[in-house]
Amino acid sequence: MLPPKNQKYPINRDLKHYFKKSRNQSLNQRHKLYTVEQSYIFRPLLFMNQAFNLKSSMQPIYLFEIKSLSIRDISEQIEFLNEKTPNLLANAPVMLDLNRVENTLQKQTLMEVIDYLKQQNINPIGAQCTDSNIKKIIVELGLNHSKVEKKKKIDYQDSDIGTKVITQQVRSGQQIYAPNENLIILNNVSAGAEVIADGSITIFGALRGRAVAGAKGRENTQIICQNQYAELISIQGQYMVDEQLPQSGKACRFYIKEERLEIDELNAI
Repeated sequence: MLPPKNQKYPINRDLKHYFKKSRNQSLNQRHKLYTVEQSYIFRPLLFMNQAFNLKSSMQPIYLFEIKSLSIRDISEQIEFLNEKTPNLLANAPVMLDLNRVENTLQKQTLMEVIDYLKQQNINPIGAQCTDSNIKKIIVELGLNHSKVEKKKKIDYQDSDIGTKVITQQVRSGQQIYAPNENLIILNNVSAGAEVIADGSITIFGALRGRAVAGAKGRENTQIICQNQYAELISIQGQYMVDEQLPQSGKACRFYIKEERLEIDELNAI
């Protein structure tokens, strides 16, 4: 609780540098009394204990672009993904993209979709759309509304995107995420491991786990690996699982062409 205004308190010694005007000042002058009314900006530092820290998180948020409002269609696809990649969506925070279905979307239907996702241990934290009525429904259901930004064509080669380099093997159960960066791995990615990048991914070794490039929709991203045995490949939301992928052990390049995920086998990388 803050003290009443105009009540005098000595300024904390940690803040004395704010009040030093000259090295010739006396110690008493440096720690002179300030009224609360005169030092509003320092109130949190003077009279409140620090109850929490703010830190950045490397956990990616998946964007669910809803194309069908049928619970049956959604459940079939989620069950398929859970069977092939059991930990991909476990307790995952997701943002719902409702732009494709907002013309036919009803509040009850959206509630059913959210309830089903929660039953599958998928956590919707927000949604995005352009319709003002749907925005109201989103807020009523306790979700955050995210602004829809127009997609910009970005060439990852010409952008100021950085690069993250991993030299050790990525083991089963591990997740590596490179936010706003390309990802280069100079080793193997084990089965059950997951590597994610907002840019492109290059793996100088065997890929037996999951690889997700263009996680935030960055265009012209790709995945290249030296030995292809992947459980899942995803670029800009388009994905394939092991049954759809060549398990040849050869070097492969994955990329998006005309909104489809394409595969080229390479001689070597």
